[in-house]
Amino acid sequence: MSQQLHIDPKDLKAIEQSTGIRRELAKESFQLFFEIYFAHYVTAPMAWFHKEIFHFIEDEKNRFTTIMAFRWSGKSTIINTAFPIWSILGKHQNKFIVIVAQTQGQAKLYMRNLKEEILNNELLKKDLWPFRDDGDEFNSSSIVLLRSQARITVVSVDQSTRWMRHRNHRPELIIADDIEDLQSVKTREWRDKLFEWFTKELIPLGDIKKTRVFLVWNMLHRDSLLMRMRERIESGQKSWVFRKYPLLDEHGKCLWSERYTDEDIQELRETIWSEIAWRTEYLLEDAGAEWQVIKPEWIHWYDVLPERWSSMVHRERDGWSETYEETQPTHPHQLATGVDLAISESDSADYTAFVTGSVWGKHEHKMIYIIDAFKSKMDFPTTVETLEFYHKKNSDLHNLKKHEVYIETVGYQIAMEKFLQKNSKMDIVGRKPAGSKRERLILISDLIRSGKIRFPNTEAWRMLVEELVGFGKERHDDLVDALTMMVTAVYEKKDRCFYIWTF
Repeated sequence: MSQQLHIDPKDLKAIEQSTGIRRELAKESFQLFFEIYFAHYVTAPMAWFHKEIFHFIEDEKNRFTTIMAFRWSGKSTIINTAFPIWSILGKHQNKFIVIVAQTQGQAKLYMRNLKEEILNNELLKKDLWPFRDDGDEFNSSSIVLLRSQARITVVSVDQSTRWMRHRNHRPELIIADDIEDLQSVKTREWRDKLFEWFTKELIPLGDIKKTRVFLVWNMLHRDSLLMRMRERIESGQKSWVFRKYPLLDEHGKCLWSERYTDEDIQELRETIWSEIAWRTEYLLEDAGAEWQVIKPEWIHWYDVLPERWSSMVHRERDGWSETYEETQPTHPHQLATGVDLAISESDSADYTAFVTGSVWGKHEHKMIYIIDAFKSKMDFPTTVETLEFYHKKNSDLHNLKKHEVYIETVGYQIAMEKFLQKNSKMDIVGRKPAGSKRERLILISDLIRSGKIRFPNTEAWRMLVEELVGFGKERHDDLVDALTMMVTAVYEKKDRCFYIWTF
């Protein structure tokens, strides 16, 4: 990183009063621009990471930059308030800047902050005015700075940005600031939708050779847009810059010691009741990992169903023991389906979910190979029809007549159980679950970790696996509930006097 300039506070007044010197200094250096025009924000000496951010902004070679920094680090003030203005007044001389917020309410707030700064900042009034409000042209909030004929537009992620132009200019700078929140990232559907919008609509909005993109984020989810982009950066797929600035580094040292004393940090920590909030917003950790029931590395995949295999068996009985080789079957001896029923088809409702496994071996060698999983929002008749379809499909495919379907005998699900027992040919088994969803997942976690439950190695199975490893942070856990229903039922069944308990 190049050496950053710095203004001595005693010289600031003289610089402010000299229009020529002020403009020249601010034009060449974003850091000096910030110290001059935004001096009212500089309440403490800047940290090294602030200067690094300034450097990334000044260097036009950094076309794609992702900044993840702790709450109250000053990142938003620097990047989505000061930076757009400097990109117009500074050496880059941009003509069209787009700022992206998560919601329209946040977009209005970002624009209000910009307007208030332009209206009340005496230096900016001298160097930027006049301006006009152009809020209707793109059905979004915009201002046009008439002296430079530059536009700043603020949009939300639910607004279309296609064909957005200012005169003959495509966006030269795109800034996305916290366009996800803890609620939105809980669903795979939203994460996929945002990623598609970001990569297929927002990024192509600019010039592929000139437009710069800055992402400003906190840590919210291991599969958030930020983390997806980080993965691509670190794997070499994208020539983006990624920087992470937690309040405390891995040694517990404060990154902004000029601003926060040890006492300040202790007081801050005590005022934040949520451990998750502290770890995600200040330490930038995936806090869910500590409470994760199923870790990603525990997942065992399979490409094809197994062939015949042998294993050594040791048994003791009546004072004698023996060890021998036991050959396991070449086909499963039963299929099992767990069902988690939803009570509503509304957008906010849970899904109805089915998970089917083929059960191989018996006794201590029992294994379950997951062969099917499905979830959707369905009414009662559609649920019955769909369940019968998947039941027949898997039974015919594996040529097995023994195929039990497990349904909870609580609430709405009792009606489904009784209806199916009376009106279908499926072997319906009612089960009364014990404990919470988390407790039930914990009960089968060792089976997953040891490989006694295996998952098909295909992209189509990501929803089930993501629900497993994201349990507690994902909004929906319907497939997980169906899986635990099926697995506990299978492993609690007796096999010739051998009974398996999971703890």
